[in-house]
Amino acid sequence: PDNLPVVSVEYGDQIRNFYSIPNFGRGFKIARHHEGKITSADEVDRTIYQKEKDDIEKLFKRFFNGPPGKVLDSKICLYTNTQSKDFLIDFHPDNDNVLILSPCSGHGFKFSSVIGEISADLLEKNESEFDLSHFSFEKHFNINAT
Repeated sequence: PDNLPVVSVEYGDQIRNFYSIPNFGRGFKIARHHEGKITSADEVDRTIYQKEKDDIEKLFKRFFNGPPGKVLDSKICLYTNTQSKDFLIDFHPDNDNVLILSPCSGHGFKFSSVIGEISADLLEKNESEFDLSHFSFEKHFNINAT
């Protein structure tokens, strides 16, 4: 549909995520988030299996009450994740002159402006107005930063 909004839906017994992105000229995107295997860019299986296509169509019908229409393209997305699937934003535990930013986990782009603001504040003032404890080395790896 031409008026399909940005949608993110959690569903199922195991928290799973399905999302859509509006039509910007070539069609809209629908996908499952965090559904792949741990792999590398050199070893990823980029095959689109029929079961995956069928699953996406079922999700679309379930949440949008209709068929998705003609599939124009299918791709395997590859992105980095921390184990918790959260960002990592903290100074290196052994060198407080190194700020590590890993706004990844498949949803970092939409936060790029605030991540930029946070990184500038951390580098210029050594602090942020935001509580970043959720994104710390200590939270991710039980390592205290200096």
